[in-house]
Amino acid sequence: MVGCLRRAVVLGLVLLMIGGLYLFRGRITDEWRGLRGLRADAQVASPELAQLATGKIEALRDGDVERVALGATELQSLIQYQHMGALPAFATSPQISLNEDHVTVRVRVPVDKMPNVKGLRDVANFLPDTAEVEVSGTLIPFGTDRVALGVNDVKASGIPLPARMIKDALKRVGRRDEPGLPADAIEVSLPSGVRAAYIRNDSLIFLARPRD
Repeated sequence: MVGCLRRAVVLGLVLLMIGGLYLFRGRITDEWRGLRGLRADAQVASPELAQLATGKIEALRDGDVERVALGATELQSLIQYQHMGALPAFATSPQISLNEDHVTVRVRVPVDKMPNVKGLRDVANFLPDTAEVEVSGTLIPFGTDRVALGVNDVKASGIPLPARMIKDALKRVGRRDEPGLPADAIEVSLPSGVRAAYIRNDSLIFLARPRD
C-alpha cells in the first residue's frame, strides 16, 4: 500500500511538472534564448525594416524629432535593400555590426579588386580568390555638420593589415587630405537634415540639424 501511494505521489508530481512546462513554455523558451544571448524579439534585415529606418531619418529631417537611434539590423536593412549602390559593384554580402561605440563592416571582395597598395599584393598571395574584408572603426567629429570614420583596423580573411597599408588604402578609395582629418580616417557623408552622428550603446545616433 505504501509503495503504491509513493508511486501515485511521484506520478502526480511528474504530471504537474509536465503541465507547468506546457503552460509556461513561451516564457521558458524566452529565458533559454536569453541565456544563449538571443532576444525573443530579435529582428532580421528586411525591406520592411529598411522602410521603418528610412521613416525615422525622414522624421528627423522634417523636424518631427531631434534624435533617432538605429540599430545594426536597421543599418543592415538600409544597406542591403536600399543603398547597395553606395558600395563598389565588386563588394558583395555586406554585414554591419555595432559594439558599444564601434562599427564593423564586412564585405566580400575579389582579391584582384583590392587596392593596389605597396605590400598588399604580397598579402593577397595568401588569400583565396574572394576574401572577406573587415573594417572596424568609430565615428569622430570633423568640422561643422560632418563626421569622419576613424579606422582602427582592417583584416583580409582574418589577416590584419599594417597601419601604413590602411592609410594608403584609404587614399585609394577616395580619402582627401583636409585640415584636422587624421591620416587613418575618411570623411563620411551625413544624411540630409543630420548635423551630427555618433555610435553609442550598440546604436548609431543621428542628431537633427537646427531648423531655420
